Amino acid sequence: MSDETAYPHLRALLDAGADRVGDMHFVTLGGCITQGPLPSQDRFHGEMWDLPGGKWKFSMVLDGHGEQDDTVDFALAELPRAVERALAAEFAAGNPLGNEQIAALLTRTIVALDERIKNDFLALLPADLAGFDASKELRYADGNTRVEVRRCANGTTVCIALVDPTGGVHVVNVGDCDSFLCWTSGPDDVWETLDLAPHHRTSNPAEIARIRSEHPDEPDCVTADERLLTLRGMNLSRAIGDVHYKFPNAILEVIALATSPNYALYLRSYNKTPPYMSHVPEVFHAQRPAGVPPGGHCFLIQSSDGLDSLIAGRATAYQGRLVPGAMARVAAAAGRARDEEGNMARAVIWESFASEVVGLNLYELADTGKWGGRRDDITVAVVPV
Repeated sequence: MSDETAYPHLRALLDAGADRVGDMHFVTLGGCITQGPLPSQDRFHGEMWDLPGGKWKFSMVLDGHGEQDDTVDFALAELPRAVERALAAEFAAGNPLGNEQIAALLTRTIVALDERIKNDFLALLPADLAGFDASKELRYADGNTRVEVRRCANGTTVCIALVDPTGGVHVVNVGDCDSFLCWTSGPDDVWETLDLAPHHRTSNPAEIARIRSEHPDEPDCVTADERLLTLRGMNLSRAIGDVHYKFPNAILEVIALATSPNYALYLRSYNKTPPYMSHVPEVFHAQRPAGVPPGGHCFLIQSSDGLDSLIAGRATAYQGRLVPGAMARVAAAAGRARDEEGNMARAVIWESFASEVVGLNLYELADTGKWGGRRDDITVAVVPV
């Protein structure tokens, strides 16, 4: 690893963004452009729950997008309690909690959040939109757009991990966050990493095939440049919010009158058979490998999509493949940080920036005076298993 003392600016940013919840470690690094830092739209949250059978860990990484943060902040406020309540209800009912049941529980919770966002907005509309003045009716007295509209017009990805008392790992993902289970059987053994979160992007061939199969008469619903509907469209294929890609044109026109700029109106000619963007997550499961001794290194690394651009060597497959090279090196850095009682998430970002990992001096990205483009927000969670 490169000498940290050579980059005090990056070190200070990481120290300021680091946090811990129990033995879970988090860090967030805000984005920036040449002109200066950008407000971060990433969020993270961790909790430890005492439930029948033992302690459960909850870790969540959110990557918000859009002009406002209402959607990502709503997900941050609602999802932890919703998941905890759902788990507690299953225990109270005496239901079995295997992988299938946990997957269904997590899926229901995330889908319900997106449905609530949509229904809260639709509840503001009359049955007949003729004569409805959205520019007035969907704004508060001070002229600001109602929060129900803002939650619809913006969006967020969601990546939640549950670690159960048996060492079972359950990852639910909607969007393009990453989750890697990382482990080693001993100090001299090779680190292994398992990808547990496929990217829900229009660059993922499986996602392209899914979207086109749902819209068989619209071969251009994903463009040749891998955008949804149009070259100005999004590269996410699943997310919470973002109803520009989920509602018919009559609703898009209402949203356009209540928001600015009128991106919704631009999409009208492309929007033929919505929805194009899905809110249905995928859920993956893994188990702490039997070969890892008690007290050995085994943890889940979650991150927003800002990290993947720094780490070379991600598997070409989208799920279930061991990932060699750089990801294992990043995991090893987290392991060293744990041995030294440092913040493991901070070590992940630091190692990801290192020039010997990615082949470029990406420490420069943290210095806004030397970077000629945009660096995305990056948030990392490391959860011991």
